[in-house]
Amino acid sequence: MSVYAVAISGGVDSAVTATRLLKEGHDVFGVTMLLFDENTDALIEGAKTVTDYLGIPHYICDLRAEFKKEVIDYFVNSYKSGLTPNPCAICNKKIKLNKLLQFAKGLGADYMATGHYAKLLHDNGVAKLYESANSKKDQSYFLSLTSIDCLKYIRFPLQDIVDKSVTRELAKSYGLPNFAKTDSQDICFVPNNDYVSVINKYSLTKNIVGDFILNGKVIGKHNGLVKYTIGQRKGLGISYKYPLYVTKIDAERNTVVLGKRADLLRTEFIVKDINILGDIPCGEKLFVKIRSGNKKFYANIEQLNNCLKIKLLEPNSIAICPGQVCAVYDNKGKVLAGGIILFAN
Repeated sequence: MSVYAVAISGGVDSAVTATRLLKEGHDVFGVTMLLFDENTDALIEGAKTVTDYLGIPHYICDLRAEFKKEVIDYFVNSYKSGLTPNPCAICNKKIKLNKLLQFAKGLGADYMATGHYAKLLHDNGVAKLYESANSKKDQSYFLSLTSIDCLKYIRFPLQDIVDKSVTRELAKSYGLPNFAKTDSQDICFVPNNDYVSVINKYSLTKNIVGDFILNGKVIGKHNGLVKYTIGQRKGLGISYKYPLYVTKIDAERNTVVLGKRADLLRTEFIVKDINILGDIPCGEKLFVKIRSGNKKFYANIEQLNNCLKIKLLEPNSIAICPGQVCAVYDNKGKVLAGGIILFAN
């Protein structure tokens, strides 16, 4: 049997993950990340409740400095530049499935297991990432930036579970003390989804008023770029003869460009900083996901040096936001690549 470190947060998913591995006869210990100063005591207490119940060792990994640099600063600077960031995907890539993994290996772990809902197959030491059996909770999109070298040391014991209710029933049957604990819906460092207050907290610059632009003309004043995202309709504070949407954010000119909903629709875009997880067959129809909660779209994909050129093959009903993650899938749900949307044509 193997030695497993389990990323323990105090939530039900990681608790069931650890219990399953113990029942399989593995040697298990828990590792908990400290990522920011708020709620640290509550986090440790919740994680320790689980590890004490299971009777396994528990270690704390202080990654606050790394998380501030790699995730929070990235989040803040992206919004200030007019981009729409995805901090959870960056955290998986640089912190949870990288820094925490190295910490766990340093404690003697052969592998690190997490409560992610995604499928990982290992073929002769090569990791292959797929969509989860749990379509509602699938997290393969957020894992698409994680390197194949890190994924070969990762395991997802919940990958066969088709619904979160099954996880809770397992937790209850195991007698876990947190089986009824509710899921967090927010980005961990952005309480109540108030990202503007987080940006203001960590930014040295204040929100600077600028111009709303429609058809090349100024039609009003915005209250700071960080308060707007592409596709936004509500909260603009402008009345017009037809509904207006944010279609572009120009950080260099400090302007927010508005337009009709049709102006948001795009069929082509470029993806940079690509993370290759499988062969991308030339000329074949593949799928791309450009938002975690949205469906996948048929697309043709062309590899250009360190970028991907994506051409959608069906009408796109949502805005394509520079800064967001794009994940590429084949028709069997295998993740072939992930990257950051650079711009749309």
